[in-house]
Amino acid sequence: MITKLTHPSDQQLKRIMAIWLTGNLEAHQFIPNYYWMNNYSAVKKLLSTAEIYVAINDQQISAFLGLVDHSIWGIFVTSPFRHQGIGTQLVNAAKDNHAMLILSVYLKNPSAILFSEQNGFVIKQQTVDENTNESKCQMSWLNH
Repeated sequence: MITKLTHPSDQQLKRIMAIWLTGNLEAHQFIPNYYWMNNYSAVKKLLSTAEIYVAINDQQISAFLGLVDHSIWGIFVTSPFRHQGIGTQLVNAAKDNHAMLILSVYLKNPSAILFSEQNGFVIKQQTVDENTNESKCQMSWLNH
């Protein structure tokens, strides 16, 4: 079940941040772990005010999509629930409420690029993340 959180509780935010940290450590092994640890507090603060869509499985948050304005800051699905369409459901929930969405994906994460393309996102430009020195692509989706 996908639902939109307007004001996540401390417990919900703690779960979301655990998913965020684990997901980043798993998906971005090319970035040192300390980068994610050092950004934990800033991301937690950002997510506390973001538009958040969550998937609930077994009475627990199993995935989330965080959105600020029309920019997706992350789509994370816990490993037991990956490849079941939950990420697409989260993206579709965001699409239902926005005419345009953008996101950034590291080039060294080809599965995330493929997932985004399969969900209608198109690569618009390539840049280098100045914080990690890793190449990334900016992708966008427009409701036609």
